Amino acid sequence: MDPKNLNLTDARNEAVVMLQMIHAGRGLGPSILSDAFEAGDISARVLRNLILPAWCGAEWPLRFLPRKKWLELFGITGFVSDSERAAPHGEVEVWRAQVGRTVGLAWSTDFEMARWFHRRNRHFGMASRLLHGCVGPAGVLALVDARKESEVLVHPRRWRPVTG
Repeated sequence: MDPKNLNLTDARNEAVVMLQMIHAGRGLGPSILSDAFEAGDISARVLRNLILPAWCGAEWPLRFLPRKKWLELFGITGFVSDSERAAPHGEVEVWRAQVGRTVGLAWSTDFEMARWFHRRNRHFGMASRLLHGCVGPAGVLALVDARKESEVLVHPRRWRPVTG
């Protein structure tokens, strides 16, 4: 929470929603956040502050909130980061352990991390493949350092495959 950018009501509402997300457990945080914003209980500013805690708190974020809803919420917040890193100014090379046909949002700038997820997926019996791509600044929704996965949240229609 950035106290310089919050009024007292926003700060109280942010604390309430954060406590609800923590209390509800890993899977329910994303829907609690989305519902609070839809109901007008939190401002876009508070949504911006809580979207990455909701994302990182869920082991499988797209299982708890549809990809379309996440894209809508990130469209409201604009680029976010859980560190001091600024939005990239050029293309970012990324990898993803992909399961199924619908491309998710979570990518990594670290090939070895993507390969770890690929192996984990296969260990759990999922048909996984590694995607390798580049994304321009407009396609980067967030940079996430909290989980030490070199995670980049990428708009699924704004990356291009790297071949060869």
